[in-house]
Amino acid sequence: NNNKYIIDHTPFYAEIVGFIRRILPRARFVHVIRNGLDVVSSLKHSFNRGYGWAGADTASRAHRWVSSIEAVAQEQNLAPGGSIIELRYEELCADPQGQLEYLSLALGVSFELEMLSAFEVAHAAPSRRTISRKADRLEFERDEAVLDYADSAAFREIAGSTMVRLGYS
Repeated sequence: NNNKYIIDHTPFYAEIVGFIRRILPRARFVHVIRNGLDVVSSLKHSFNRGYGWAGADTASRAHRWVSSIEAVAQEQNLAPGGSIIELRYEELCADPQGQLEYLSLALGVSFELEMLSAFEVAHAAPSRRTISRKADRLEFERDEAVLDYADSAAFREIAGSTMVRLGYS
């Protein structure tokens, strides 16, 4: 067929989905939502390893996570049905094959077992070294840079309502 696929996992694209849709009106997006506390912890770990783009403090990281979630939610209201597909990171890790079968169906592409091979190689992102494939699911260790009480409180002040709305405690 004449379909062309561009696959990019840049999280910050979430904030420019509308712009991308104007350039590529037939584009489809897969929005992977991850628990905000884990995202902020991962960003802290990346910042501590020298990646300035990850944000210097919990407040900026929490605002970035909320902004990304809200930007995609707004675009879902404007986009044609089915052009933005959501997956939960935790569900993808718990059941990669089931989630990829669902995603394949939603995108109208054939699921092939080779799709799972992507989970067997080291991840490109510096904060994802600890993901490994075990039997039929993925296991991942929590990021080393866990949030202390003050960071956790700052995160909840900014992102608490978004966490609740998404079903995270």
